[in-house]
Amino acid sequence: MNQRQRADKLYRSARQAINALRPHEAVVSLRRALRMLGPDADPAGAELRVRILITLAYSDAEERSFEDGVEHLHTAGTHLAAVPDPRLRAELESTIEAQHGVMLMREGRFEDSVLMLGRAVAVNDRAWAQGITDHLRLATNLLNRGLALSASGRPAQAQKDIRRSIEIAEAGLRDGYHDPDALTQLVPVLHHNLGVVAWRVGDIPAALAHLGEANQRYQKRNPSMVPKLRMAQADALLAAGLAEEAARLLDEALPALRQQRDHLNLAEAEALRAAAALVEGDQVTARRMASSARRRYLRRRAPVWAAIASLTRLRSEVVTALAAPRVPKSLPARATLTFSRA
Repeated sequence: MNQRQRADKLYRSARQAINALRPHEAVVSLRRALRMLGPDADPAGAELRVRILITLAYSDAEERSFEDGVEHLHTAGTHLAAVPDPRLRAELESTIEAQHGVMLMREGRFEDSVLMLGRAVAVNDRAWAQGITDHLRLATNLLNRGLALSASGRPAQAQKDIRRSIEIAEAGLRDGYHDPDALTQLVPVLHHNLGVVAWRVGDIPAALAHLGEANQRYQKRNPSMVPKLRMAQADALLAAGLAEEAARLLDEALPALRQQRDHLNLAEAEALRAAAALVEGDQVTARRMASSARRRYLRRRAPVWAAIASLTRLRSEVVTALAAPRVPKSLPARATLTFSRA
């Protein structure tokens, strides 16, 4: 096995780690793979280098910062010219845009994410019209644009994208897509996220039904995704006013997320747990979880999400202060500081 083959094996291992929500493990494998390729790669190795950098961009954005991830995408772009096949070069360029769109979404820049992912979907649709059918790529990009649309306040458009994504994935399975395992793994993710969008439009029964479908499929094929699913289920239950049930699911998910070292999802789960505790009246847990989430977000240089966690903690402090004989003198100053940072 030569160096490029070893690098490719590490790359595939890293992809499996990402699918299992183990970004730290993925980063280690991807950096080793880049070292094996060396400073220069022949044309056959150029594609692999670009794919490694695209994947490393996402992993580093999750583990370190958005800026670190974008730097890898820029580096990947500089290596595109070394890819000899123009069709493959165009595919890789759209993959860079799609990855950038996902990273923007994770950063909370939803409108920018919609635009970037829209470019990637447009490239996929043009290829589809020319008879180049890649069910997995188009379904994935539609899913991600749907999530960005939902987060930016356009749930009807989001549902349209995700439902189309499900249709394309299921068509690929019927039509004999060359990588059926990838599509089979994607289908529960699609139901998972259609459930997320459903609760955002207030259809809690539909949300829980889609999330339940995803749960059954995850349990069979990808149990490492169950903790993240629990977060979505908890979100839906919180929206329905069922804080105790939401807290129970999050308490189940948090240890697994810590074990996976999935820091960004862990921060999100802690923020949700703080919200559930706030509704339950458990102000000690609310402040502890909100503070922990804020620290994690700040370490990742994600100020938007850190500000939201700060506001949750502030709300808990206000609730506690209003129930006390007197309001702490420092609370108004802390509130002013929090809102000036938000």
